[in-house]
Amino acid sequence: MSASEAERFSGDGAAYVEKMWLLFDRVMMRGVDERALASAAAKDLTATQFDALRFLARHPGCTVGDVASGLVVSYPAATRLITRLEKRGLASRAVGRPDRRVVCVALTDSGTQTERSTRAKRAALLNKVMENLPASRRRSLVASLERFLAAALTDRRLVQAVCLHCGTDHDDGCVVSRAYLALTGEPISI
Repeated sequence: MSASEAERFSGDGAAYVEKMWLLFDRVMMRGVDERALASAAAKDLTATQFDALRFLARHPGCTVGDVASGLVVSYPAATRLITRLEKRGLASRAVGRPDRRVVCVALTDSGTQTERSTRAKRAALLNKVMENLPASRRRSLVASLERFLAAALTDRRLVQAVCLHCGTDHDDGCVVSRAYLALTGEPISI
């Protein structure tokens, strides 16, 4: 048995899983996210700015507080982020209709187009990677990731912290939604 095999299968294997997670994270960040964000459509967005565009696309009519909560950043950080997006013409703020004290944040047409095209570029890059696996391995990968997440999501606060706040794309079958329902007996609020 090689040193690598000994590491993979000794004890609980946690050290090896951590190493694989770090490598997976780097592949996703450098092989997919950075390349998608470097595309002309992304207009040199940062990963955080793209996350904000994606959140705004999924949560029409949200507030800066909603953005802060959804992206797990402070209110001042969300305010600065929205201001940067406004300066680039990707987002705008407007006074709320029923309550004029509420300020809603929305994507501009340019922001919507940038979010869609960057998300499509990201999906194409990830699909290219996935095509290197036979269909049975792709299904096995997805099933294994879902089982791993289900095993990890055993604390209500952790479930709430990792929720992607999918908004209009919410899926009741999501592993996070299922974990929250199992822990609390009620559906997760998006």
